[in-house]
Amino acid sequence: MRRLVLPSKDSIAKNVVLYRSKAILSVAGMTNKLVFHAVGDVVDREWLDVPAVHGCKIVFIGRNLDERQVRADFDALLRPHRPMIVPGTSSATSDRFTAMHAADPHLVHRIMEFATSKDVVRVASTCRTLHLALTNLHHPRSSSSWLGLAHDPRHGGPYLHPGVALPNIPTYMRAYQAANVEFVHFGGLKFPTAAHVDAAAVAWLELARLAEPSCRSYALDFTWRPETIAAFFGAPTPIQTSSALVKIEYDVAASDDFDEAATDILRFRVFLIPAVSGDDVAGYRLVFQLTGGRTSSQVYQISFHSIHPAFQVHVAVPDHRVPRAETKEVFYPGHPLLHAVQTEHALRFVVRVKPDGSGPLGEMCGCC
Repeated sequence: MRRLVLPSKDSIAKNVVLYRSKAILSVAGMTNKLVFHAVGDVVDREWLDVPAVHGCKIVFIGRNLDERQVRADFDALLRPHRPMIVPGTSSATSDRFTAMHAADPHLVHRIMEFATSKDVVRVASTCRTLHLALTNLHHPRSSSSWLGLAHDPRHGGPYLHPGVALPNIPTYMRAYQAANVEFVHFGGLKFPTAAHVDAAAVAWLELARLAEPSCRSYALDFTWRPETIAAFFGAPTPIQTSSALVKIEYDVAASDDFDEAATDILRFRVFLIPAVSGDDVAGYRLVFQLTGGRTSSQVYQISFHSIHPAFQVHVAVPDHRVPRAETKEVFYPGHPLLHAVQTEHALRFVVRVKPDGSGPLGEMCGCC
């Protein structure tokens, strides 16, 4: 939504300001509509039954908005609906699954919980009955899946179908492959809810749009121990807290026969530091600590972009030798970012790294 209004620096020159946006969106493969509301960096969205709404309806509230340009940019994002299933395909296996689904729909869903999402997509493409049964996100499903939503490249790719509509999974995978993003943690990414999967898919789509050979992207979690979180939120007065240190590696190829290849190691940590306003209401500012600048073989541009369904944080660092970079925003008690730290014990970010002198680092949003 923000990119539709702030597509480039030209909008900043024209003093374009977006106060809030609302939308009701129809999504392929979904019976319910996506109801979306964003104010600043706080995002609220929910899947609701809105039978009277057909297509997509969006409302932007702001200053100096160019309606014609917004409509043109939105039309460019739309894609024609392509059925996932090939008409008329069938097999003895699909017939048995169809009979099983007719006898006990919950049994098919339970069986599919032990398959990878890639295999579930293949099964769903064998016949229309199974396609409909496995596609609808709001169809009754077992909510006791012991695996949880995750994307672990070691185990056959994403495991998303217990909570994500089936037509969205190929879109997620295509975006992930085009993004060429590296998962820093050995076990890949775990998603607490389906909304977190959506947030990751949006990030992959943005990375794919900005992909270039010299820019590397890393998906990582800044994590806290439970006892650290308990002490932070239980303190009688505001205190600061810091996450665990996260390391990434950027491989530098040899420039000529007389040079040697190198690997630059960059380390990051995030702090939540109290920021007291004039009315004595304590908030927190997010501060990124960067180490490894003195030992690197070259200077890097770095940007941090949050991956979360309820908020957006973007911080650009023109020179990675700067030891600290902080957000412009102050997060007050009740903000979704603080709630995520308290309940998830982690903040997920995409870190983009690009050598200085190789061109500007593209913007994942219009605000930085």
